[in-house]
Amino acid sequence: MQDAREIFEARLLIEPYLAGNAAARIGVTDVERLHVLAQQMADITHRPSTPESTERWFSANDEFHAIVTAAAGNARLDQSLKSMKETPLIKWTFDAYSDADRSRSASQHFEIVRALEQRNAACAEAITRCHILAAQAAVLDRSATEDPAS
Repeated sequence: MQDAREIFEARLLIEPYLAGNAAARIGVTDVERLHVLAQQMADITHRPSTPESTERWFSANDEFHAIVTAAAGNARLDQSLKSMKETPLIKWTFDAYSDADRSRSASQHFEIVRALEQRNAACAEAITRCHILAAQAAVLDRSATEDPAS
């Protein structure tokens, strides 16, 4: 769980900043793709969770966040963030989500897209920060339930 805490801490420092910078730089094609990915994730949240749906959500989520952070134009921070994100943790995050968590996450993806479309850096940063904090809470709450000593 210490690794998970550190990854979320790093994400909270880097990812909102990159999302804010992306607001000024992101292209129309990328925004359109983000809409598609957000819709795919929303559609997945309306069905029962299965290993296949988790994999589809993970893939869409990974591409979504990669587009946003790459659009910021800071390759070093983007690469640092990518090196810290671990596939099992992200998949475990989705598995830890309740139905309400999944719905909230899907809504937040649409809110991030809207902020980027509006070129609103502060909003993109704030929503991204809330998005990461919610994921962190879901994982840490799950961990506390499964292993109270962690």
